Amino acid sequence: MPFVRKVHRRSAQSNLNEIKEYDRAMHRRAQCRLEQFGVECPMNREMEPHIRAIYSEWNAKNLGGVLAAFKALGPGGFTVEYVGSEPIEGKAAVQEMWETYGPSCTTELVHLLVNGNEAAALVHNIFAGETGQTVLPSIETYHADGDILRVRYFHRDPAK
Repeated sequence: MPFVRKVHRRSAQSNLNEIKEYDRAMHRRAQCRLEQFGVECPMNREMEPHIRAIYSEWNAKNLGGVLAAFKALGPGGFTVEYVGSEPIEGKAAVQEMWETYGPSCTTELVHLLVNGNEAAALVHNIFAGETGQTVLPSIETYHADGDILRVRYFHRDPAK
């Protein structure tokens, strides 16, 4: 049911204050309807510092810091989907990723866009090899849905 703004016959300042309060209330409601159920609104969380922390902690070789940053974004859990495959439980995916790529890969967060409860990152995955470095770009998206985070990786396997 749509909300209707009611303006009563009062002073112009009183009506203006009521309109401003109504607009603030509608903005809060549009941001997150889950708050009424006691769930933290993902739009009210700062996503950017936590996403940046994922990459800086990865480069610092700190798996605990990486997992903590994911937990801050999705306190109720998270999934990871390598686009083209089924989503998998996030912590297990990150640990597998760490075991496979942690020793040989650093990341460069080239660009990060955050809009509301979603973000997209352009990342350069830098692999050190005997003949130099190989840079593989990836696009990584983050979607906070209540307290659940969905992460999707568009990437190319370094072995291919």
